[in-house]
Amino acid sequence: MSLQEIDPNKIISAVGKVKLGLNLQTNLPIKVFIIDDDALQRETLNKFLTEFGFDVIGESEDGNSAVNELSNFSSGSSPDIICIDQEMPGLKGTDVIPKIQKLLPKSKILMVSGTTDKDLVKEVIRLKVNGYLKKPVEKFRIFEKLAIILRRQDLLEGHIKLKSKVIDIDKLEIPPITSVFTKILGFDIENPDNGIIEFEKIIQPDSTISMLLLKIANSSVYSQPKKVSTLKEALNLIGLKNSKNIILIELNKLINKKLDDPSFVTYLRT
Repeated sequence: MSLQEIDPNKIISAVGKVKLGLNLQTNLPIKVFIIDDDALQRETLNKFLTEFGFDVIGESEDGNSAVNELSNFSSGSSPDIICIDQEMPGLKGTDVIPKIQKLLPKSKILMVSGTTDKDLVKEVIRLKVNGYLKKPVEKFRIFEKLAIILRRQDLLEGHIKLKSKVIDIDKLEIPPITSVFTKILGFDIENPDNGIIEFEKIIQPDSTISMLLLKIANSSVYSQPKKVSTLKEALNLIGLKNSKNIILIELNKLINKKLDDPSFVTYLRT
């Protein structure tokens, strides 16, 4: 079973430990505040956190309103953890974090963002943010990241080692995304002007992707009586949506395979 398939609740019940969201000293729920302009992301994060036993005491959709709301908390009621997005209207996450750190120096901060830019990672490390989680948020990954932040080794079943490491960010290399992958990421299959022909033109320069789709089209999954020999035939057989999803899965595998540095495991990999 892969890590992504493990249900955190099963981990908890298996080891018979206190839920991740409960303070081990007070046995009270750990308080969390969410800052994200995406309502669906806030809802998803809220749901997961609640299942883990956390108490989500507030949400905000932008940095300015978040600072205003957080300033109203008394010392005893302020959030223990603040989950914050990077790309938001007005102030970005990295603009808001110093304000939060000054306002609530004891609160731990987890950045949850779809951005994996190297400069952003540098800034996150410089700001001494407690953790970084890449979107889309997956249940096990948020559990894993918060367990690290809260030093709950008892819930990690030994597959994560909590140890400090000096990070030389300038030596980290983020694997580049080819122009073909970039075009595929931006290809809107819902647009009526985008069809098989347009998608084929994007893919053709990349022989690896073409061979992958041809291999799948000729596999037992489709059981074609005649060999599929052209990319166009493969795309018509597999379908536009499935073809794009297959390519994006391969892109995800490629990136994660190359992000082997322990720093990336801590700050980027999901």
